[in-house]
Amino acid sequence: MGKRGRVRLSGMKVGDRTTSTWKESVDVLMERFFPAARTNAVFNVECEVRTDERQFEWSEVSEAVKSMKVGKAPGLDGVCTEMLRAIWRAIPEWLKRVYDVCLCTMRFPSAWKSARVIVLLKSPEIVRSDPGSYRPICLLSVLGKVLERMMVKRLERLVSERLCDAQYGFVRGRSTEGAWNRVQEWVNGSESKNVLGVFVDFQGAFDNLEWDCVIQKLREIGCEEIGLWESYFIERRVCMTGVCDTVWKDVRRGCPQGSICSPFIWNLMMDGLLWQLREHECKMVAYADDLLLIVEGRNRAELERKRTKWMKMVYEWGVKVGRVVLSACLNVCRTVSTAAMQVLMGGLPWDLECVRRGVCYKIKNGISMSEHDVVNDDDLREKSVDECVKMRRETGGERRNTEVPEERSTNAGGSRDPKLVVASVTKIRPVILTGTTGAGLPRRIRPPS
Repeated sequence: MGKRGRVRLSGMKVGDRTTSTWKESVDVLMERFFPAARTNAVFNVECEVRTDERQFEWSEVSEAVKSMKVGKAPGLDGVCTEMLRAIWRAIPEWLKRVYDVCLCTMRFPSAWKSARVIVLLKSPEIVRSDPGSYRPICLLSVLGKVLERMMVKRLERLVSERLCDAQYGFVRGRSTEGAWNRVQEWVNGSESKNVLGVFVDFQGAFDNLEWDCVIQKLREIGCEEIGLWESYFIERRVCMTGVCDTVWKDVRRGCPQGSICSPFIWNLMMDGLLWQLREHECKMVAYADDLLLIVEGRNRAELERKRTKWMKMVYEWGVKVGRVVLSACLNVCRTVSTAAMQVLMGGLPWDLECVRRGVCYKIKNGISMSEHDVVNDDDLREKSVDECVKMRRETGGERRNTEVPEERSTNAGGSRDPKLVVASVTKIRPVILTGTTGAGLPRRIRPPS
């Protein structure tokens, strides 16, 4: 249940068969959301009580309680944020004592580690029988979230000055706009003849982190609450409730979606990869689990050599922490100027996607392009999908050079204004070229093989 309402689970396709009952569908989703660990992590959780030390400050508890948002769904215990705040106002000593005992004994209560799973459909247009069309939200105990927040705050104070500045996701004061501006500065300022952008995605990044790797990282940075973190990562359970049944599953890897610590733990784990790439003189920008590598070179051979070297590091890191790289590099294409960054055969940045959809809407509805559009009528050389398919059949699948219209708009100084040129290749996917002032665009390109 949520703002989008309850999702009706249809039959899930698993190989060549389709599930026929609600429980079978839930089992399939649970296996996808919470995969089994490669090894069963065994942690030595401390049990000794030290009442003379290891206590939370009053300010820590107060800040954590007040930071919890109201109006959110409660966990299995039914305690909501409004109830928690009322307890803090009435008997703050009792609540602080509960958290102090957790810190002293290095125990994260089991009841706070059990979550109710809510399934959301990623988009109403996608196929409902595909398990990948859904994403889980774990409703955890508010009491446990307060303890998580205090644990994360202590980690942030410990490592905030040591984290790589290439990470823009879940970092205060940073955004996608800042990340994209940094990429543009690198591309525009490059002295190399060619610049290659390599986009890397980690599928199900938060759901697949190996707990033993997380604990090892926490030990390396000198975390004093290591026992509490070990207790946090054991005996975790999730359930999904239907009309007549409840399905439980043990969780043995990953950070639950909806938890307080998930974003910071991911950034902490990915920080090692970012520093490793920087040591090998790689320019990169990360936003949460999305990574962009900037590869510069004099020729194609140099680009491919650097790309292969850095992608090997990314792949090895992904295998180590439990997540294999899903998608990697864009194809190499020669550029006339590094001020023009090419994005081939992949997803567009959000700003270009908005422009593309606007252009497609006008084309579909027969609306003429105006002088204010970044794409003019003269720039459009697109063929329909049917025409592209017919051409591929006639040529036997042979790929040919594709004409890219030259920019026509110039400013008073004679230099070209920023343009977006859309052309079609026989692979029936758009080639997007973004240029900046003074940048020349190639007259012809060869679609990558």
